[in-house]
Amino acid sequence: MGFLRSSSNADWAHSRHDAIQRWKNRQNDVADDVNYAEVASVNLHARGSLALLKVLVYSLLFSPRCVHSSAGEPRAIVLYSLRHKKRPSFDYMVEHVWKLASEVAPCSFIEVTESFSLTQMLRTLRFIRFGLRAASTFEVDPVSRACAALLVAKFRSHETRIATELRSSTQCLITFCDAMPWDQLAVQLARIAGVTTVTLQHGQYRILGPTNMSADVEAYANFSSDVMLAWGPATIIELTRAGIAEERFVPVGWIRPPEPRPADPRESSDSAEIRFGVMLNGPNGSESNAALLAIANEVASRLRIPFLVRLHPNDSEEKYRRGPHCVGIGHFTLSEYLESVHFSLAHMTGATVECLAAGSPVYILENDELAEVFRVPGLTLRDVGEFEARIRSDLEGPESSRESAINLGQHFNSDYRQDERIVNTLSELIWRSETYGEHA
Repeated sequence: MGFLRSSSNADWAHSRHDAIQRWKNRQNDVADDVNYAEVASVNLHARGSLALLKVLVYSLLFSPRCVHSSAGEPRAIVLYSLRHKKRPSFDYMVEHVWKLASEVAPCSFIEVTESFSLTQMLRTLRFIRFGLRAASTFEVDPVSRACAALLVAKFRSHETRIATELRSSTQCLITFCDAMPWDQLAVQLARIAGVTTVTLQHGQYRILGPTNMSADVEAYANFSSDVMLAWGPATIIELTRAGIAEERFVPVGWIRPPEPRPADPRESSDSAEIRFGVMLNGPNGSESNAALLAIANEVASRLRIPFLVRLHPNDSEEKYRRGPHCVGIGHFTLSEYLESVHFSLAHMTGATVECLAAGSPVYILENDELAEVFRVPGLTLRDVGEFEARIRSDLEGPESSRESAINLGQHFNSDYRQDERIVNTLSELIWRSETYGEHA
């Protein structure tokens, strides 16, 4: 069940990442002190002719529009550009932070949406010379370099529009993820204007390497804001390893919609029927997915326990087929999943944090691809024998294993008195005249 990511794809992804980071650092793509390689970078990690075609269409035929929920002369602005992703958890995060920021000071919400526009072609072509000059030191094939030039030209054509959204009264800009193009452009313009910038952690960030490189790397490689509202100590420890100063992080926990506590299958009338779950990585972690599924099949066989497979949102069910012990594969909601399983096997999925926060035990496969952020004592196991022994022990002491899961969860998700801490942090940042710490 599953497939392997080829080494050629992994090598290409890592090589492309290195080329993007070198391009960012060359500074020949700067206009009005804005580094457009950083603005365009997240769009340049995908491989193949279809990915290049998407960049071409996006650069020439889609134009941004800013929709306001105004606060007159705002002291703070929340900017959001990912509504099209159709991720309710993303929408909730920015809207909740906007609500909290509005308790501190007048705060506007600006949503950037993009729609089909023939006139964008004229705007992009107006700045194509700048784009070509900016992309000239991007060490990739000519077609990819041309696509990068088009992206730079597109974003350059809207610099003035984004800059005018920052009012003279604005002291703080809050973005969902400053690795994303419009967020990144706004952050750079805000910092040039002396405005404090804040961004939100929206997944379990971890340092990527040669075997698992993807556009996710930009969450820290493109981190430009003064401050990140982070989930917890695990993220801070991990990203300081990437050279980011610890004082740029404020741990407030994972901002998520309030949900009723999922039913614990151990408390149900049919609790004798034990099941476990397997939570897969996204498509860029397919080799570890295959290893995880092999262990799951062996554990299921030895313990005579069936299992479910929870897919990553970006993965498809068609890639997998059920083995003899697998009773379901799909994109289960968190509640559906937790109400169906007694424990989980995982690798590098951020869903680990969700399960631990709910007190549902998780056992992580430790292999060479596992990020350091997940190498926590009591969480990782290396082979089938260790998985079997640990699971047998925990099934005999379920309350102890649940307490252990909750304690481990606090390392990743320090959300105690979350709203109060967010309000206090934003109040400090919004009402002081100088920016927070050193600009990176």
